[in-house]
Amino acid sequence: MLTNHASTSVLVFSVLALGLIAGACGSGSEPFQTEPAIRASDQQLTAANEVLVASASSDGPGWATIHADEAGAPGAVLGFTAVPDGQSSQVAVTLERDATDGETLWAMLHLDAGTLGTYEFPGADVPVTDAQGAMVMESFSVTLAPPPEPAIAAAAQTLDDLSTVVLVQSATSVGLGWVTIHEDDAGSPGLVLGHAHLDAGTTASVAVVLDRPAVNGETLHAMLHLDEGTPRAYEFPGVDVPATDGQGGVVMAPFLVTVPVATPAVRLTLGASGTTDYRVVSAEPTDLAGGLGVGLMDPALSLRAGWRYEVVNQAAGSHPFELVTRGAIAAQDTVLLSASASGSLEGDAAVHWTEVGGTLGFTLAGGLSAALDGYRCAFHPASMRGTMAVE
Repeated sequence: MLTNHASTSVLVFSVLALGLIAGACGSGSEPFQTEPAIRASDQQLTAANEVLVASASSDGPGWATIHADEAGAPGAVLGFTAVPDGQSSQVAVTLERDATDGETLWAMLHLDAGTLGTYEFPGADVPVTDAQGAMVMESFSVTLAPPPEPAIAAAAQTLDDLSTVVLVQSATSVGLGWVTIHEDDAGSPGLVLGHAHLDAGTTASVAVVLDRPAVNGETLHAMLHLDEGTPRAYEFPGVDVPATDGQGGVVMAPFLVTVPVATPAVRLTLGASGTTDYRVVSAEPTDLAGGLGVGLMDPALSLRAGWRYEVVNQAAGSHPFELVTRGAIAAQDTVLLSASASGSLEGDAAVHWTEVGGTLGFTLAGGLSAALDGYRCAFHPASMRGTMAVE
């Protein structure tokens, strides 16, 4: 913990100036092996609680110490960083408080004369003095970097991987914030479709998962929101209101999305456990993986009407995947879509059944939405079998 004794600092340094601790200069009456020195330049701070000492030369282990200014002299200690024997450059020192814009600070070299590596001042780790008995120090001023201007950038994009994930090119938030995607309502932002959290500063390539698949040719609005309530808990409507710029305008960017007809909303990857079970390996995007049984064997799957799904079957050669209307037993199932045989709905244009190797695609539309309630392996239908619910 830093020791802050602003009220006693003038007395402390008056005592030093009187030479009552003359032993502080290097190693007593012996000449310096390294001429003690410290240099700090006026600087603009990126982080308000960190300053940079340009160089420090210490005759033995020491400390680059930052003091506040008190009536033109060094005052309370604000921070310190250990420096080794010899020359050190670009020494970062973290302060115990944020600096203020235009403030004067003092960089001062201290000994590490007590317990090595433990800062002990007031105490054994007194300021270093040079051959003339003057404390080795230098004053400098700090200015704070202006806060970033809130901004967001989004470009027209083709969603050819997942129709439920859009990409915002960049977002700049003054503090914690959110990239929020709104649907279009007569040319203005409407309902929220998705959001992603931001740290302060500029973030590039922000992926946002949507609550529904994007529609081909629709306009969406990327909008910057504040994170004003519980950190990282999205509260809009509520305190996490849209961010505004210096003119009071909402920080947002409309963009157009193109969605090819075969782009899935959700991708499900399956593996197999012998000839007894399918195993759900993963679901993408993970924010929409609820009800898809990731990690489970032959789980009940919950799918959404109108959405397009892609099934990547890692065991396609031995376990072709089928979608069915379940009967009382596997032999009484009605095969709707199959990677092995011909399903009854494979010609339905609304379903748009595709099969490329072990990757299958289908849209829960037309007759499929009403008929689908299960899945199975074409070769092991009695054991590798599960239920499906369409919401």
